[in-house]
Amino acid sequence: MSIQPLKSPRLHQRIAQEIEQLIAAGSFPPGTRLPAERQLAQSLRVSRSSLREALSALELQGVLEIKVGSGAWVRKPPEGAAQAPAPAAFPAGIPPFDLLHARRIVEPEAAALAARQATPAQRMEIAQAFARLEREMADNAPLPQADRDFHVRIARASGNAGLALIVERLWLEFQSPLGQRMEALYVTPERRRDNIEEHRAVLQAVVGGLAAQARQAMRRHLLNAERQRLTDLQSNATAPDRADQEAVGLPGCATAQPPG
Repeated sequence: MSIQPLKSPRLHQRIAQEIEQLIAAGSFPPGTRLPAERQLAQSLRVSRSSLREALSALELQGVLEIKVGSGAWVRKPPEGAAQAPAPAAFPAGIPPFDLLHARRIVEPEAAALAARQATPAQRMEIAQAFARLEREMADNAPLPQADRDFHVRIARASGNAGLALIVERLWLEFQSPLGQRMEALYVTPERRRDNIEEHRAVLQAVVGGLAAQARQAMRRHLLNAERQRLTDLQSNATAPDRADQEAVGLPGCATAQPPG
């Protein structure tokens, strides 16, 4: 079975499906290593960032095992297990970069409203969530629960129930297994240290009642989060073309500039 170039939106999903088909056809038997990342990306004519996202999804499904410094290996089925077709990639989830982009649209306005509307009790709750987040990030915890609490409490303090519901739903999706895996793979300790200061800037603006600064601080924080993950995904790879950026949910992110 030959490897065919892929031309489609949502390339990370199509790549995962193509690799699953190649495995099922016997091109990559259990226990064997996939071609080197650069070679596989060239064969499929896709960016290495899209390929890496697909490989991460297949690892979560149990199809592959990614070994640092060794590559992606096809897992052997458990002894005596029936050979069943692998499930389709991303059956119901939202790609992590789409979630980050959506958060960048919604959360800055929620922060600005919270700076205007939050009660003293709500400001205290946001500050308490930040204190816990600072401790969890100092321990290098991946996707700390206090991070979600900080952002959700700001949204609730906006006084807009619709915004609060949207932010809570986005965070629920963001804490999916794929989101957690992407966080563990591509968020560095250095990024977590920067993250603390970005959250602190948001906190100070919201608690201080500074709506414009709160909006700007939240937008800068989420833009930096997108940019850092994209940079790590693209390390040692050529930049994806616009079709690939749209496929991973990042239209124009690579060239966007932070405000101010």
